[in-house]
Amino acid sequence: MSEITIIKAQNPADRAAFSTFPWKLYQDDPLWVPPLYPDLKQALDPAQGTFLQRGEADLFLAYKDGRLAGTICAAEDPPTNRNRGTSECVFGFFDYIEDFDVFRALVETARDWGRSRGLTLLYGPWNLDYENAYGVLVEGRDVPPALMCGHSPPYYHLFMERFGFQPARAENVALRIDLEDSPRFDRLARIADRVRGQGKITIRSAEFDRWYPWNYLQLLWLMKTRQPACLAVKSVLVLPEFWNTGVIVLLMDEMVKRAKSQGYEWIDMSITSADNPTSVLTAEKMGAEIYKRWQVYHYPI
Repeated sequence: MSEITIIKAQNPADRAAFSTFPWKLYQDDPLWVPPLYPDLKQALDPAQGTFLQRGEADLFLAYKDGRLAGTICAAEDPPTNRNRGTSECVFGFFDYIEDFDVFRALVETARDWGRSRGLTLLYGPWNLDYENAYGVLVEGRDVPPALMCGHSPPYYHLFMERFGFQPARAENVALRIDLEDSPRFDRLARIADRVRGQGKITIRSAEFDRWYPWNYLQLLWLMKTRQPACLAVKSVLVLPEFWNTGVIVLLMDEMVKRAKSQGYEWIDMSITSADNPTSVLTAEKMGAEIYKRWQVYHYPI
């Protein structure tokens, strides 16, 4: 009978094995897009990780017959639990071979970790980040994930449901807008021209010097030497007082025009909740179709 052993990461070698396991698990999956390793190391570093500045986490590794077979991170986010009135044990970096016994051993380890701290609910997967690559992919394995979107094998969500996990919220979705010439874009442009003609709203470019210190020279070189097919749009936000004023129409029109002029073939809009009526409806009016779905789960401790 196979033996499964769970250990807590205690030293740099354990942490390195934990953080590099996905490269072994997905080595034959052409759709997997690896994270930036320096960013991954920073997220897991107690001295640098944003989550770990306010919360606590432990990393666990599962070995089957002496070989690394899975990983999980169990974490507590006191400020979020306090603000929401919850007592959740967040779990993430949850990767494992296609073996339900390995899966179960990892989940039970996270459950026991949360129970020992008085927490009452497992919630995830979140990789110590509520905005990046969260949830389990349940639909859309025919194209690689866009920026900040996750990827997982088909057996992941089957194991979650088999164990008894339940959806914690509506599915999260990614929408695709193809940029081929279409009457829907002509209509969008006509409406945008009417709003623009009122002279009340102005669209301008962002001031990137206020953003994160990217390597602009490298970015410029990459943009000149490679032409990506997809433009990933991560946030379309409008203040409540400007709802129903035409702001969203102008933003969408500007986005489409700029994307087409720069040679993009399609736009990814992700991630949004399937029950977000404004985002999904607005995108669908432009011909968008849902092409990926993810699910976040919970399980009582």
